[in-house]
Amino acid sequence: MVKAIFFDIDGTLVSFNTHRMSEHLKEKLHELQAKGVKLFISSGRARLVMNNLDDFPFDGYVEMNGAKTTLGEEVIDSHPLSKETSLQIAGIAERENVSCWVFADTVAGINHGSPQANEVADMINLHPDHFLDLPRIAREHTVYEYTIFFDDEHANRLLFPVLKDVAYTRWHPYFLDIVPEGLSKSYGAARILERIGVKREECMAFGDGGNDIPIIEYAGIGVAMGNATDDVKTAADYVTDTVDEDGVVTALEHFGVL
Repeated sequence: MVKAIFFDIDGTLVSFNTHRMSEHLKEKLHELQAKGVKLFISSGRARLVMNNLDDFPFDGYVEMNGAKTTLGEEVIDSHPLSKETSLQIAGIAERENVSCWVFADTVAGINHGSPQANEVADMINLHPDHFLDLPRIAREHTVYEYTIFFDDEHANRLLFPVLKDVAYTRWHPYFLDIVPEGLSKSYGAARILERIGVKREECMAFGDGGNDIPIIEYAGIGVAMGNATDDVKTAADYVTDTVDEDGVVTALEHFGVL
C-alpha cells in the first residue's frame, strides 16, 4: 500500500509550457490526501523560489536536492555548505564570469544573466528581479546550494579538481547543482519517512531529470515521466505519460493508488 509520494516539480508536476499544475492533477492530489496519502515535494529548488505550486498544501518538502528537509513547517534536517566551500564556489563563478544561482537561508538568486541562463529561466519561469553579489552572499549568509552554468568540460577542469566534500547533480546539460557531500533527494526522503514511520517500500517517487534518479531508485515504486531523459527512464520501475498528458495521474491509476 502506498502511504507517501514524492514529486519533482519542473517537468513532473508542472508543465514547461504552462508553468502550472493542471486542474485535473490538483483535483487528484486532493483526493489522495483525503485518503490519507502523504504528499511531498522533492526538488532542486528552494522553497524561496517554488513559485509554481499554486499554494497546494503539500505535507513536506525535500529542498535543494536534500540540503534542507521540512515536515509541515518544521525543518527536520538541514545541511548547508561550509563557509569555505561557499566562498570558493562564489569565487570560481566570479573569476570565470559564469552565471550561477545561489540558494541561501533567506535569499535566492543569480549573479548575472547569460544566453543559457536566460533560456533556462524561460523554461522554468523563474526570472529574478535583480542580480546578486555572490561573494557577499557567501560571506553574509548560510548557503545550501549553488547552481552553476558549467558544462561537463568546464566542470571537469574547474570544479572537480578543487572542491572537496560536495556532491554534484545535473538535470540539464547547461548547469549542475552543488550541495554538501552525501546529499540527494533520496537522502531527504529517507529523513521524512523515518519521522512519519513509513517504509521506503510504501512510497512512490516521480521525476524526469538526472537529480531524480536517486529517489526513483530508492522508492518502492519509481516513476519516470514520459518526457524524462533516458537515464531516468532506465532507473524507473515504470514510465508514464508526459507532464502535459498528466502522466502523474496515469501512473497513480496504473498502480491503483487512485
